[in-house]
Amino acid sequence: ELNRARGRTAQALAALEKAVARLPDMVTAAPHHVTLGALRAQTGDRDGAFASWRKAMELEPQSADSHLALSSAYWFAGEVDKSLQIAERGLEINPGSSDLQADLGYHYVLLGEWEKGMPLVSAAYQRDPAAPTGYRLATFLYALMHGDYPTALDAALMVEAPFVLYGHFARAIAYAKLGKDADAAREYAELIKIDPRPDLEQRLTR
Repeated sequence: ELNRARGRTAQALAALEKAVARLPDMVTAAPHHVTLGALRAQTGDRDGAFASWRKAMELEPQSADSHLALSSAYWFAGEVDKSLQIAERGLEINPGSSDLQADLGYHYVLLGEWEKGMPLVSAAYQRDPAAPTGYRLATFLYALMHGDYPTALDAALMVEAPFVLYGHFARAIAYAKLGKDADAAREYAELIKIDPRPDLEQRLTR
């Protein structure tokens, strides 16, 4: 199933690259460049993803999606300050963007800046309960670091990304903290399916 999902991503990328190449440089093309960047990132083409997201920002500098994509790109490139600056600027322009609000909050949580991050994430889900579930990991991390393991598990269970490591990893940790070893082992087995590299166990159990 994972291989099929990867195959579908590659097919979608090839089709979208052909379609985007025919688009004129207009504002209406910006969302397509955002999507193209996301697909390129999923296939490991970081440089291509950056190029797509910069193009989206060039075409629509006011867009919340463009700010979100470029902010995320800089975050994963290790340029944290630049990432946060872009997200903050985007949120000033688009205060109603739940995705941008949740993403910025999540990044602050990852930095341990709970007082900045958690209100942003909470506000995003209050505005839009259907916001991407991955940002529930912010609540998981906050609860985990404060010893509230039942809440950590509740948050982890809300992460709906079966082919992504983080949801399974969060659930495995929460189950283990609650003494539910069989459930933790099940989630750990899913991790191995997603990332079968020989050193995964070593990296996750350090």
